[in-house]
Amino acid sequence: MKIKNEYIKIKTNKEIVLHNYIYDNYLKIFSTTQYDENELYKNENKDLNHCFIKFDTELEDIQNASRTDFDISIASSQNEIVGNKQEINALYTYTTRRGIYVINKREATNDLNQYAGKKVTALAFGNSEIMACVDTSNYNVYIVQDEEFNVSRKDIITSDAICIGSDYPIHLAPLFKTYEYESTKGIFMANIYAKLHSIGLGATIGRMEEEYIIGKDINVIKESDTSFGFNLRKGNEQSVYPQNNLYSDDNLYPLPLYVQHEIHPQINSYCSEEKYPLASNYKYVIYKYQLYYIDRGSAIHELQQFYTMSYATEVKGLFEIVNKIERN
Repeated sequence: MKIKNEYIKIKTNKEIVLHNYIYDNYLKIFSTTQYDENELYKNENKDLNHCFIKFDTELEDIQNASRTDFDISIASSQNEIVGNKQEINALYTYTTRRGIYVINKREATNDLNQYAGKKVTALAFGNSEIMACVDTSNYNVYIVQDEEFNVSRKDIITSDAICIGSDYPIHLAPLFKTYEYESTKGIFMANIYAKLHSIGLGATIGRMEEEYIIGKDINVIKESDTSFGFNLRKGNEQSVYPQNNLYSDDNLYPLPLYVQHEIHPQINSYCSEEKYPLASNYKYVIYKYQLYYIDRGSAIHELQQFYTMSYATEVKGLFEIVNKIERN
């Protein structure tokens, strides 16, 4: 999985296009919220719903900034997500039209003119904490009297696996669909998230033929804050199965599926009484994700809705597959 900041566009009396640095803590959220029950509540932090603005003085370290390094923040006024089986495009628009939050005073204002003539030296994006930042000190960006200040950004998140059962990989989405649920206090809306339910093997995309439930049949191996993996085994010698005259014992037992010779219909090869298709080896490692929402009381509710991510591999024997998210 990779996250790429396609652009940052700043628009006052001119338009400037930049790229920002994405923080490790933002990458971490996309990784740990897939499998760690204690991290599921951080999904909402994927939404970069605020833009932070610094004036006049340069930011000391764009790779390690905090909210208090900035003077004001503005909220996103329009968000959009466009996705397919392997990619998500997230678009944000931030504007002073919706108001301004003065960080050191902890108060809101609608008066941008009080900052007229000030130079914008840095922008950051996030919510409760900074998730991405860009230095603008060399671009002569200023607040202009009686004009709005607008910023837009586009992020692209991609996966090597193919999504089946959903329009796009929901676990990689920084913006969310909503779910309506009813409680004793009324009807409410909640964001829909996705977590890893199981991992398995299959011969075709999206169809598991061996499935291992996370935490029950198989455990997650945490490699780092941005990567995790599993130990799996695919057959590397001819499969053996119990038969009427063949029983399991200490030295003889069923082996993982491995077909030594696969036969499939071809243009010049047809099925007959003596010739028929043979089973295919497992060609995909398949991740199954389950949808859920978090209610107003912070309880997690699992929905009986799933989708899969299929990753093609020809590896055989015992192997570890690692799921990693990184900057592009």
